[in-house]
Amino acid sequence: MNDAIASQLNEAATPFAAESHTDEPRRNRIGALQALVLEPSPSMPYQYLHDWLTARLNALLDRQQDALDGYASAVSGSWWVVGRIQHPLLHEALLYAVGVGDKVAAEHYWDKTFMLGLNRWPKYALDDQEIRRISFGFERMFSPQKAKSRVPPQFEIAYRGDAFDVDSKRLSNPNRKVKYSEGRTRRTPLMDAICEGTLDDVKRLIEAGGDPDDFIPESGEGPLTYAMRKAYDQKNPDIMTFLLGLNLKPETVNRPASTARITPLKFAIQMADAQTVARLIELGADLERPCGHLPSALCYSMALFYDSVNDGNPAQMAGYLMGRTKADGYDARDGAILDVELPNRRHALGHFINASDRNRRMFSAVRKYFTRAPEDHRSVVCALMTGGADANRRYKAKPSDMVEWTPTLFAAETGDLPVFKMLVEHNGPNRGNPDLTLMPPSSFERFDAMWVAVKHQRDAIVSYLMQPRTLQT
Repeated sequence: MNDAIASQLNEAATPFAAESHTDEPRRNRIGALQALVLEPSPSMPYQYLHDWLTARLNALLDRQQDALDGYASAVSGSWWVVGRIQHPLLHEALLYAVGVGDKVAAEHYWDKTFMLGLNRWPKYALDDQEIRRISFGFERMFSPQKAKSRVPPQFEIAYRGDAFDVDSKRLSNPNRKVKYSEGRTRRTPLMDAICEGTLDDVKRLIEAGGDPDDFIPESGEGPLTYAMRKAYDQKNPDIMTFLLGLNLKPETVNRPASTARITPLKFAIQMADAQTVARLIELGADLERPCGHLPSALCYSMALFYDSVNDGNPAQMAGYLMGRTKADGYDARDGAILDVELPNRRHALGHFINASDRNRRMFSAVRKYFTRAPEDHRSVVCALMTGGADANRRYKAKPSDMVEWTPTLFAAETGDLPVFKMLVEHNGPNRGNPDLTLMPPSSFERFDAMWVAVKHQRDAIVSYLMQPRTLQT
């Protein structure tokens, strides 16, 4: 019976991979599978297979409700019964529910991915940006259908003709949200000027009423994030510096953009631009909100500083390839939307990088281009401490870890004495405490900054901590 089901399942699934097949062969083969499914089986229910393939057929034919009902039936019928087969089924059902905008069904499948360990705990919300990220995967699997949530295409083709021009139409309405790529992306004339024009173009549009606090609701992108991305990617900060000289709202300097949820402060830390960090703090940047995969700006800044002083350390790249960081839009475009799917997709990227000497040189050149000098990162740490960043903010390197780090404890591992002193000698309530521990002390060991420095052979930190310290309050 199992062999017959497997054979018929292969027959039924084959037409989905071939565009030349008509709908009739699909229906016939699914019908043959249903006949076998209805036969009594003492070992395993197979109805979910028929429901699954029928749902897929209806999805491809754009019969939304029939497809949603079919996926719901398949997931329900397979729950806790078919083992690891639940993974591809939940993957597909979640993709479809998100793509067609059924938030209730999508939330239901999202919860199940955590229950089965397909996504890592702690559970995070299926919010608008997660939906946009997963929508990339929907458009990949169910092409040529478009997701209900507006997401950009893989690339945008536009003929500009001559250089960007601030014409009368743009000047008359610099905040008009213009659709591109059949409405999949939107930008204002001011945003276009930032991306394609000059500083003078941007100034003209601002003078004509362009709003530097404006943003695109579905993506969070705005003039400031476009300017900061240009500064980071092209090392051209002129427009960014001009916009930061304006009286921007706190909401603007704290607003995350795109499925990567990148904030202006994260951009500034990546650029290792202490002056920009300080200005963002003046404008109201929240230093204790999550920054990247870490819980605060200082935690993230210390991680980048560690990489800069340990250039060539493979740990960060290895962690990325192993899927320890959250899935992003690039993963979703390649079909990986759940945490458990990341290693396969990212290891393929790693194999591509190492496939040839040319690829390795290209990757090394890009990495070098975006890596900033340690002294610049030190200046950023100083700016964050001056701005009130908490040097004792607790965090775990991985959610499953028992130990809880702080920026101060991590500075002891990093081994850079100027930065360590910057944290523990700071004159303020946010001063780093080297006596805090990674975990509760035992009868024999106290897991404080001294213990960390000794373990990692950071002699300069050890010597500093052995000196008598003045008690500060």
